[in-house]
Amino acid sequence: MRMYRIGKAAAVSAATALLTIGTIGQAAASRSAPDIGDGHHNNKHAVWCVQHLLNDVAKRYGHGRPLTEDGLWEPKTKR
Repeated sequence: MRMYRIGKAAAVSAATALLTIGTIGQAAASRSAPDIGDGHHNNKHAVWCVQHLLNDVAKRYGHGRPLTEDGLWEPKTKR
């Protein structure tokens, strides 16, 4: 009975790992996502996403200064 439980637990763990691996794909930007930067119509939400990501990296790794997450393409966001 104990071997059955161990075998069952192993099978469940293997199935979970396969499902997890099978659902993870490569990260890719959406082709419909707007471009941001100088010379582009800067979508406020897209700029906010970049500001938020930069703040997250700055917080985790201690690099850079926090940005105001206001969705505006300004000199501090460009750096």
